[in-house]
Amino acid sequence: MQQRSCPGAYYALFLLSFISLVVGVTNVVYFLGGKVLAMLWPLSLVLAMMLMWWISRQQWAPKLNLVRTVTYGLVTILVSLLWGAFYFDLSWDGQWYHQAAVYALAEGWNPVTEPLKTFNEHNDLSIQHFPKLVWYYSAAVTATFGKIEWGKSIQVIVFSTAAVSLWDIFRDLCFSRRRAVIAVILVVMCPVVWSEITTYLVDGMLYLFLLVFSGSALAWIRTRRKVYLWLIVLSAVWAINMKFTGMVFIGVSAFFISIYLLLQKRWLFTRFAALTIGAVMLALLFFGFNPYVTNMAQRGHPLYPIMGTKAYPGVYEQTGKDSNEELETPKNLAGKPGWYSFLYTSFSRPGNAPYNDVKDAELLFPFSLSLKDWKAYEFHETRTAGFGPFYGVMLLLSIAATFLLFTTSTKNIRLPFLLAVGSIIVSLLLSRHFWWPRFLPQLWLLPVIPVLFLLLKARTPGHRLFALGCTVLIIINGLIVLAVHMNWETRSSIQLRRQLNRLAASGQSIEVFYGAFQYSVERKLENFNIRYKPVKKKTLKNTQHDTLVSVVQKYPNAVLYRVIPE
Repeated sequence: MQQRSCPGAYYALFLLSFISLVVGVTNVVYFLGGKVLAMLWPLSLVLAMMLMWWISRQQWAPKLNLVRTVTYGLVTILVSLLWGAFYFDLSWDGQWYHQAAVYALAEGWNPVTEPLKTFNEHNDLSIQHFPKLVWYYSAAVTATFGKIEWGKSIQVIVFSTAAVSLWDIFRDLCFSRRRAVIAVILVVMCPVVWSEITTYLVDGMLYLFLLVFSGSALAWIRTRRKVYLWLIVLSAVWAINMKFTGMVFIGVSAFFISIYLLLQKRWLFTRFAALTIGAVMLALLFFGFNPYVTNMAQRGHPLYPIMGTKAYPGVYEQTGKDSNEELETPKNLAGKPGWYSFLYTSFSRPGNAPYNDVKDAELLFPFSLSLKDWKAYEFHETRTAGFGPFYGVMLLLSIAATFLLFTTSTKNIRLPFLLAVGSIIVSLLLSRHFWWPRFLPQLWLLPVIPVLFLLLKARTPGHRLFALGCTVLIIINGLIVLAVHMNWETRSSIQLRRQLNRLAASGQSIEVFYGAFQYSVERKLENFNIRYKPVKKKTLKNTQHDTLVSVVQKYPNAVLYRVIPE
């Protein structure tokens, strides 16, 4: 087999090495009792360039164009900073605890030496005990440039890493150039990615890292390129430290890849297993020292507060209720198994029940063409029809695509197809909450995988035409979510910046109700030199007041304010 130069994989390796060095060096500083310093981010960038120079000198990367790879990487990093600077993080969780955590780290908190330091009583649990790699990177950016919004640049870096590396991966999996481009578009069009790309939310990035991990493993099995071994390790480290479910999803993916190896290429199983176990240990014991090791030491369970012990029970045992079930689930789906809720919401009207004045998920077969319904995609966490208004139709067409594959294609594709789809279905069955798109973003791939296989193996013009039709529908479906959401994000960021500039220029003080968004709102006002006085919501409700752009309309905890009369 003629070896290609694989430029996308090395570009991805440069970017992944850079962000990994940022958090790795930060971890070392924490182990030594220090704090985030402004020099850590630029130092890590220099180290990443030195690493790529070393790789370029190795015989296993003879075709690596060092100057081109580093130049493209630096341009991507610059664009990512500009992206982060333009958009405000207006997500609920982002304003509640993600930004609070980044500020705490940037302002001197050492989560290794003082893991249980208290901040705001309403979000301490999340800040203390959740995975922190994104926060480490963002704190380093904030310490260097003094702008917390710039820390969201990691979203663009991760997206670019996944998109470009996947092109090489698909090429090494026998896709032609044109079909590889189509395949990349299909998998990265996931609405969860585009609903979160301007925020600190991590579900979309977790999905992208899972793509890189699984794709790199498959490409390595076929080509034995060493660059994919690096990508396997680094993507696993990041996925496990995105959120607790990352470890579960990496485990599921590795399990099904291992089944394939045991059945088809047993001689590679031991090496893959050792590599994956090593990556997991690196993720847990070094990069994820906080929370996994500190949670175990302080609370007796690495996944606290999701799970706990008798001495330190998990959050569900402490409260006696499942907040996701009680507060975040459509009322007519409460208590239902995950597979049932997934199928129900896949054929539902787009919405965010139980919010937005709607309590129940509402079936709407087969799809919605109402622009009014599509406004639901302004939310970062759209629940019903969260994968787009045509996702239900995509599922039905994927059944037809599967039938065509199994009746006309060669038998050698059946095992990888079944394992790929099986890994997603098994993940869905692990929790009754995984019907929600942001909790299991890889459900996007359930109708996409059959189309990818059909694109690769279609034997007749009719099959190719069917695959093309499915491809067009998937892209249109994703573009609807992307367009609606990014339109809201762009308009809202522009409007918020105008509000803040206007208040700053007036020199007047304001009374503000920010509810759960204390860190986010207070620092935002301080950065614009706006004097403020926190008040309760009822204080403003009885006066003429305005709303500061903060959350999507009709979502809880809108930020209210009024100018204090002189």
